[in-house]
Amino acid sequence: MIEQPKRQISERVIQRCETDNTNHFEHCMLMPTATMASFIKIKTVRSYVHPDASLQVCIDCLALNYEADVFELEINYTPHSIIIRDQLLKEFHQGGLMHVQGSYSIDDDDSGVTFTLHDPEYHSVAADEVIDVESLFLKNGSSWDR
Repeated sequence: MIEQPKRQISERVIQRCETDNTNHFEHCMLMPTATMASFIKIKTVRSYVHPDASLQVCIDCLALNYEADVFELEINYTPHSIIIRDQLLKEFHQGGLMHVQGSYSIDDDDSGVTFTLHDPEYHSVAADEVIDVESLFLKNGSSWDR
């Protein structure tokens, strides 16, 4: 009998500091020992400094799966310093192409399924691959907002 890995399911609660209101989120499945790799096309990049001085960089993007189908992907970085945050903001920009790989979570709620990569490794798409990767996004992602 093959032993299945235990899935880690967590409940998330977010509290707004200004109002003390809390929002409960559906459970999500964390995949800390599995990795996802994809080419991405960046839609938006946001940076936050939280009340406890922790930093967060959130990236919304389009991604290619193993069959070159396009899907929405969120990336969440929690940099430990302003220098690292600034480096992320410099390298990730709207319309940019990157290759990312890291552990991920899957959220399933009323708005659909959301995949999020957490602090993934990344590198720019090689110059000789840019045209091919861009053409896959154009050909297979024609129904997505750009």
